[in-house]
Amino acid sequence: MRKWWVFLFASVLALGAWAQVRTGAWVDEVVFAEEPSSGKGVDMVRTGAIDLYCYAISDPKLIKTIVTELGYEISYGSYNELTFNPYGPEFTDGRLNPFAIPAIREAVNWLIDRDYIVAEFFG
Repeated sequence: MRKWWVFLFASVLALGAWAQVRTGAWVDEVVFAEEPSSGKGVDMVRTGAIDLYCYAISDPKLIKTIVTELGYEISYGSYNELTFNPYGPEFTDGRLNPFAIPAIREAVNWLIDRDYIVAEFFG
């Protein structure tokens, strides 16, 4: 049985020789910035100040600008979430994090009015 494991391990190591070679540029830095104005975000993409603007755009004029002037593909979809930080139960400065307690997270989960949130986000 031990010979089988040694053979398997050696085979896995040997497969690395046929691994696909990395092509393209290595990323040295990724910078995230917040731009709440869709118009300014599209202008920043147009001028090259940013490479990607990830926010839902509903203004037909801006969408026309993206399609005609920039020639980019448009991706539809969005994502929203409500996240709790369960770190702890105490922070490094001694404060208690209530969300580290599972019963409190469950209580908040029951208190959240999901229908209201959906109505506010999606109408």
